[in-house]
Amino acid sequence: MPRSKSYDRDTVLRNAMQLFWAKGYERTSIAALEDAMGINRFSIYDTFKDKKGLFLASLRAYGDEITARQTESLLDPGGAAGVRMFFGTLLPAPSRKTNRGCLVMNSLVELSGRDRDIDAAIAANLRFVENRMHKTVHRALTSGEFVSDRSARELARQLLSVAQSVLAFSKTGYGYPIAKAAITGVLTSLLPPETGSGANRDRPKSPPETKMGPTR
Repeated sequence: MPRSKSYDRDTVLRNAMQLFWAKGYERTSIAALEDAMGINRFSIYDTFKDKKGLFLASLRAYGDEITARQTESLLDPGGAAGVRMFFGTLLPAPSRKTNRGCLVMNSLVELSGRDRDIDAAIAANLRFVENRMHKTVHRALTSGEFVSDRSARELARQLLSVAQSVLAFSKTGYGYPIAKAAITGVLTSLLPPETGSGANRDRPKSPPETKMGPTR
């Protein structure tokens, strides 16, 4: 009978994901993965085939665990409130000294165009976010919370693009106010036009800050 593995696959994979997230693909060595995962390279190769296989599994785990949780607000409460809550999860607290950004965004910058399998994994994650965003934007347009002459799909892609920019800018203290202004600006642009003479257009609340930083 084959020997059963003495480690939990999900646990060691989560540790690998955290290391790739912190250091990137190229700067993560097999030796560093051994230390982080608590298993030797032979077990890594046996379970994940090679470093690329482990990285692809890490991207999938990131999507299942981090991205899915981060985008829950797009389904509940959904609508304009859900979009605002989603953007709030992208911003770390201003006092946070380090910010890893987003594993998917980091990987897109580092590896885009170099490997078809990795490109496909990144695209699948972005498509997942876009589809959830599309559902909640469609709901907001239908209810009148958002007003635009553009389709829900076009707006979802615009908001996804803003989200990726926010993740990049918020990695530095200098970029934090820029990222926050970008979020406020795009949400303001989708509010219904002012009604009645002298009425002031309501500005959206600033996205809520999270102490745990970006989770995507």
